[in-house]
Amino acid sequence: MISLLLAGGGGTRLWPFSTEKNPKQFQDLLSPGISMLTQTLHRLQKASTFRNIYIATAEKYGEQVINTTTIKNDNLILEPCRRNNAAAIALALLRIWEQTNEEEIIGVFPAEDRKSVV
Repeated sequence: MISLLLAGGGGTRLWPFSTEKNPKQFQDLLSPGISMLTQTLHRLQKASTFRNIYIATAEKYGEQVINTTTIKNDNLILEPCRRNNAAAIALALLRIWEQTNEEEIIGVFPAEDRKSVV
């Protein structure tokens, strides 16, 4: 199974706590010291091998994802501009297909969803 985490949100709905510079997926709202992105990544590691976990995020958050997780560059999908979840998922599916060229089940999970338990 391939897991895709969506982590491209701009932090507008939780303003002022979550900001464009540091949106909610990088916040530690539920566990002090551990971002919601990292928490979801840890849960997904129970169901997917690490090489089968991808993160889709806005280009401007790419470095922050690399610096705050153990995700590799090959598993990071950068969105050139934010559109919505459907566009992010479509781009990610295309990139995953280009890399793997395999038919796989792909689960899509929001990075800030505390209930993404597999």
